[in-house]
Parts: sequence; C-alpha cells; structure tokens
Amino acid sequence: MNLIRWLIDEKKCSLIDRASGSPLVTGNGLTVLAVAAMKGHLDAILYLVHEKKLPVTDISDVNILQRALHLVLSVRRSVKVIYRRCLKIFYIFLGTWSFTSAKTSKSNW
Repeated sequence: MNLIRWLIDEKKCSLIDRASGSPLVTGNGLTVLAVAAMKGHLDAILYLVHEKKLPVTDISDVNILQRALHLVLSVRRSVKVIYRRCLKIFYIFLGTWSFTSAKTSKSNW
C-alpha cells in the first residue's frame, strides 16, 4: 500500500492515459483498481476509490468485482461504517449487472 501511495502521490504516476483519457491497463486489460481487487488488497481498493476517485466501473471483470465486494463485506461489523460509501458503489454497479444473488439489502445502508 505504501508503494502505491508513493507512486501516485509523490512520484505523480498517472492512472489515466493522458492521450485517450481512459484508465491505464495491464496487458490483460486490468486497471490498477481491478488488480488491487483481484489480489485482495482492501486498503488499496479503498484508497483508489475514496481518495483517487476511481470509479468501480473500471473493473470490467465481474468475478473480480464480486471478490472486491466480498472483501469489503468481510470487514468486521464495527468497522463497516467506514466502508459504507464503497459498499454503495459496489451495490450500484452490481445492480446494473443484475446479479441478484450478490446484492445486499438496501436496509443495510
């Protein structure tokens, strides 16, 4: 996590292709956010979504998106309040894919 912050905040590494305006991707087409989700780095996911304002829609692989949602939901109940905004974003995005089994009840918000 410290490396990501250092690269982005101090070394000013861009997350966006300046020519096209689209997110930078790996050879497999994954964004930085998708890689963080795939590898299970919750702190990196929250940093990228909250502080760097990366849209969750940058994760185009539904399996990776569901893994990220599972990570956020697995946080202890007393800490979940901190992650509420991130959960809402995941819920909204999953809702557009119509994954009813992955949705959480709106009453939890």
